[in-house]
Amino acid sequence: MRPALLFLALLLPASALAQSVDSDYHVVDLVPSGLSAPRALTFLPDGRVLVAEKATGRIRVIKNGALVAKPFADVAVNFAGDRGALGIAAAPDFASSHAVYLLYTRSSTALDTAVPAQISEFRLARFTASGDTALAGSETLVRSFPFDAALTNHVGGGLRFGPEGALYVGLGTADAAPSPAAQLDQLRGKLLRLVPATGAAWPDNTFALDADPATLAEIFAFGFHDPASVAAYLFDQPGPPKILVTDTGDGANDEVNEALNGKDYGYPAVQGDIDQPAESAYVATHVRYRPPAWSSGAASASLRGVAAAMVEYGFFPLPSFFWGQADGALGIGRDAFTLPEPAVVESFGHGFPVIADLSFPIRFPMAFLPEFDSLYVAAGDRLYLVRKNGTTAAKPGPEGVALAHAGAHPAHGGATLACTLPEGARGRLEIVDLKGRIVAVPARDLAGPSTRLVTWRTERAPGLYFARLVLEGGTTLARLRIVLL
Repeated sequence: MRPALLFLALLLPASALAQSVDSDYHVVDLVPSGLSAPRALTFLPDGRVLVAEKATGRIRVIKNGALVAKPFADVAVNFAGDRGALGIAAAPDFASSHAVYLLYTRSSTALDTAVPAQISEFRLARFTASGDTALAGSETLVRSFPFDAALTNHVGGGLRFGPEGALYVGLGTADAAPSPAAQLDQLRGKLLRLVPATGAAWPDNTFALDADPATLAEIFAFGFHDPASVAAYLFDQPGPPKILVTDTGDGANDEVNEALNGKDYGYPAVQGDIDQPAESAYVATHVRYRPPAWSSGAASASLRGVAAAMVEYGFFPLPSFFWGQADGALGIGRDAFTLPEPAVVESFGHGFPVIADLSFPIRFPMAFLPEFDSLYVAAGDRLYLVRKNGTTAAKPGPEGVALAHAGAHPAHGGATLACTLPEGARGRLEIVDLKGRIVAVPARDLAGPSTRLVTWRTERAPGLYFARLVLEGGTTLARLRIVLL
């Protein structure tokens, strides 16, 4: 959506809109009552959802589509301003460790409080699950982070595991003056990458390797105002995980960023698009600077929640990312994953209450981006579920169409594929890159009934590609992921 259209959407009262999403999908009001200000989501391997409530410090359990009455855990939080229970993440090895991590601002009174001074700690803690609850007394302090008792807004709170096992933590500047965002000897205004067991710096962080005592080793990326939401996914193996971070500007220029190791995202010198002389001057002299993937421009969207998945566009899956908005009627935005080229942005949904978080179910070990199956949206005091309409599925074609790997996978220099067609069917095999471009047609005239082995040999760069079997008439009946090493 263009900034002007986004601005118009912000003028519409949310109460005047019903919850609606892209016509290929529908919304289920999954948990319409019982939650109180849900702030963050995480998923367990068996499909349960854990929801952190910002102002109560409770971790709630959604099981088989219903809210479990007893909380998983309940901690005393200081919820003044943006504080509270801010981030939650189940460990990738949850099946064996039963570990759940919570990032929260701890009350100094043992009771939930909104009094700014009544705070004892900005805390990353680990709990051990036993069934639907945490073991009594299992909360363990992983580490504490700097805070100022007088500063309550823009504190960050993003918490997410990456596929490599690292824990990403977003810390906001809390509007401290002068801003600490660009200062590499301070943790605030940064995205940290940590060893989850200890809270120490992940070993290959740029600033852990630079041998400079003036740069803190925990910093993964810097130049953020309020990194409140983080998503981490594999995108193009064997490349590194792709990390998405939301960032709130000073009343405008809210951003979605692709965070890279050691890079600078500009705050406070650069916000949103580079459209001021001072911003241009900063970029020209700071080689670590990276522009945002998307910016709200003059509007204030107050982004909360970011997630990525493979989404079908015309029967072809394309990486896409989604983000929610805490303010305004747009609700959910969507962008085809064309980074670092300009974003292709559209509205995905609107009419929700204030959105606090959104996420696709994350499963480990993670080999690729997840397919868009179920998008969970925490908004207001409810949890919504967005799913694809069954009526929009591809029309069935002849039975007996199949596409499979017939050789080593992943592999170097191409792939061997088994293409199966039934009697009377004809088609072709296409190889497509992540932007939907056909890069090869290894077989132009396949005829059934047969299974034919087709080898695609290439010198293309390592990464993720797709094979698709297209029948005469243009119907795509089979797709397959190809990973080149």
